[in-house]
Amino acid sequence: MKSPKKHNINICMAGTWLSSSNVGDNAILCGILDSLNKSNNINLTVFTSKPQRVIDIYRLNAYAPKKQPLQLFSSLKKADIFLFTGGTPFYDDILHMLYFTFLTVYCKIFNIPVVIFGISLRPINSTISKLLLKIIVFNSSYIGFREHDSINRFISYFPKKEANILPDPAIQISRSKDIDSHIEIKKEHKYVCICPRNFSAKEGFRSHHYDDAYNIHELSNYIRVLKDTTEWLIQEKGYRVIFLPMHIHDPDDDREIGKLIYSQINDDIRKQVTVIDKQFDPIIVKEIFKQMNFVIGVRFHSIVLASSSNVPVISIGYAKKNDAIMNFIYQKKFINTISRLTTKNIQEQVIDIERNIMDKKMELKKIYTDINKIYQKELNKILSLSKRSAQK
Repeated sequence: MKSPKKHNINICMAGTWLSSSNVGDNAILCGILDSLNKSNNINLTVFTSKPQRVIDIYRLNAYAPKKQPLQLFSSLKKADIFLFTGGTPFYDDILHMLYFTFLTVYCKIFNIPVVIFGISLRPINSTISKLLLKIIVFNSSYIGFREHDSINRFISYFPKKEANILPDPAIQISRSKDIDSHIEIKKEHKYVCICPRNFSAKEGFRSHHYDDAYNIHELSNYIRVLKDTTEWLIQEKGYRVIFLPMHIHDPDDDREIGKLIYSQINDDIRKQVTVIDKQFDPIIVKEIFKQMNFVIGVRFHSIVLASSSNVPVISIGYAKKNDAIMNFIYQKKFINTISRLTTKNIQEQVIDIERNIMDKKMELKKIYTDINKIYQKELNKILSLSKRSAQK
């Protein structure tokens, strides 16, 4: 029996922060590539401020909007479909939103379907940004959000416009890598991975990425809870703790939290703590998570990559998207927030996970089986748009 013929599809993509090695944004791209390449021949072009990075790592076409506008326009005209991706590509920055609006209108002129592909929608308060978002939305052929909270926010802005659940593309990563050369994990030990986030960014970045301007008392408590939890996990529960960064550049270098906590814990248990000093790619990060008993995640995609590997997760949320994804995967009882964080709550959640850890893993496996079906169904709708466009 012949295998089905693959279609050649030209896709352009913007919105994901691929100028950085940030694990979450790169996990989104890896998931998109893995899911699209299952049944199609994909020619993907990425718009990013550092195209050479994308070319070198992913062997994709990539152009910088400011430095290579002619190549950007040329690739768009050849596209069968254009994707807005990323965690939260739309936010209150007028120049940023003007650029995205321009791309949308350009696509509209050349009859290229615009797709909002599995994002979270942050609150947008600026009247101008809302207007620009409206232009993008009403010229989009498909609108997909990765959880229900974003759909509810979208409906409050555009009550008559249809939106769909399209789960985070990072869950579609299907490749694997050997982690032995990257990190030592011994089978005789129990492991917990903590993926913290530093909160050192200045106001311009903070306003677009945090839901609250955390004060010094909240951040001091955050450090203290992670330190106390680390000591408790080692001394009382017999775990080895790994601090794994998801982002190692300014702003918010995750390694700083691990180093700070390592310097504060008792000397006699430091050998039970590993602070990773480099950033792994999302495929390796996912493989590391698979070796953990559970993961405590502050970074959003630590939750996504761990839970989609059937590894129980405890979330410490700095933005509403963390709570939203935990609700989406039915893990509400394991939600914590920076502003109301206590060691006692974390300990109780750990005990709950330990009580029936295999049941928790099976529960996540079932949940993600259903989520993967939703993703594939919605992806097929999007591919249908691109195929119709290619036939014109």
